[in-house]
Amino acid sequence: MSRVPWQNIVDSYNKFDPKAMYGDQVCLHDVSKVIRGTSMVRDQDVQKCPECKTLKRMGEFEMKIESGPCDSEMSAKMLSGQATGQLVSAYQDADLSMRGGLSGTIDWKGHGAALVGRIMAVLNAGTHYDPVSECDECHMPGHAEGWLRAAIVDGECTGCRVNGAMSYRFDLSGETAEFYATLEGLLICQCND
Repeated sequence: MSRVPWQNIVDSYNKFDPKAMYGDQVCLHDVSKVIRGTSMVRDQDVQKCPECKTLKRMGEFEMKIESGPCDSEMSAKMLSGQATGQLVSAYQDADLSMRGGLSGTIDWKGHGAALVGRIMAVLNAGTHYDPVSECDECHMPGHAEGWLRAAIVDGECTGCRVNGAMSYRFDLSGETAEFYATLEGLLICQCND
């Protein structure tokens, strides 16, 4: 296993400064998006270890991003648009219906801003079960939950960030699959002096 992901986590943990974050003066705006997309598998392999086997897939996605029911005026104006990206996914027991994980990059072109960022998700799992809710089960093939972190790199509000939670429904049947997602989060901008 590469030490790079582990080192990134440790470095991020060691560099987190809650006092500096608390001192930042920021404005927050709701981000609420409905997403429709297609993912394409470009390569896959079953990796075998003495104690397990894992299906790994590498691919890309494209998606259309529209305003959702709780979108702020600022998010609706700037962030609705299109996105593409690359991703790597892994599935336990080399089975597409088992628990898995996804990590990827996103290149997001809104109507008033361009963003780049990261996405991560847990695949085939639900989190809204008792005692929190009764909507999900912990094993839910075709369902994923994760997060998106992105920064505006061009256009209006360059330097602002989007942090959000995502929920996905996806098709497990082929190498090209449709998915549907919701994104609920925040557009975070430093206050102007």
